[in-house]
Amino acid sequence: MTNDQWLKNLDNETENEDDVQVDSVSWQDVTVLMIMIISPIVLAIGNTVLGWSEVYGNSTFITVFFIAFLLSFLVKRKSVEEMITSFTKGVQDMVIVAIVIILATTISVILAEGQILNTIVFMMTDQLNDLPLGISAIVIFFVNLIFNFLVPSGSGLMGVMVPILEPVADVLGLTQQVLITAIGFGGGLGNLITPTLGATVGAIALARANFGSWLKFMLPLFILWMIAGSVILYYLANINWAGY
Repeated sequence: MTNDQWLKNLDNETENEDDVQVDSVSWQDVTVLMIMIISPIVLAIGNTVLGWSEVYGNSTFITVFFIAFLLSFLVKRKSVEEMITSFTKGVQDMVIVAIVIILATTISVILAEGQILNTIVFMMTDQLNDLPLGISAIVIFFVNLIFNFLVPSGSGLMGVMVPILEPVADVLGLTQQVLITAIGFGGGLGNLITPTLGATVGAIALARANFGSWLKFMLPLFILWMIAGSVILYYLANINWAGY
């Protein structure tokens, strides 16, 4: 394609865009938008103040957003057929997300329940006695960063790593606060790039992006935050930080 042809096509596309008529925003559109904004607020108040999550569990998320879904269609005066069609179309976009989350969770459960992680973590931290205190904290941070790929759940990582690393930290002289901070850094940063975390890969799939593009974008920031985390842990370990 020559430059003239490319410019001509570009002009045609611009003209077509100018011809597109934008519908005016009705009160129904504004109402639906307000429903979408208010729904998470209601959910947050219900879970934190009223304790819905403790009584009803994850069903509160489904209930609140399903009610918002019904109200939105009632406000827009859509038919039942249109409602079902829209719901089915939305579910189709979430199928690949659900499959990815199931596979990621399966890997994590196998590694945790099979006691595979315990053996590997013990082997990796067995030689920390010969290292300075600050370096030991950084090594624990990196160990958790690696194993976050296998156990991407924050609570799951704590449940697996704390019983194993707590005796190691006591022997090394690391405070409990530094140990938990190292594990938290490893889990928090690892969740940004781990391919086994359902939330991460699910969000990428929902955005119709690919993991390679996300990794290329996030890797420089990840390295910067990893260096910052190491410096913080080195300082906290050397001052025997105890949280106050």
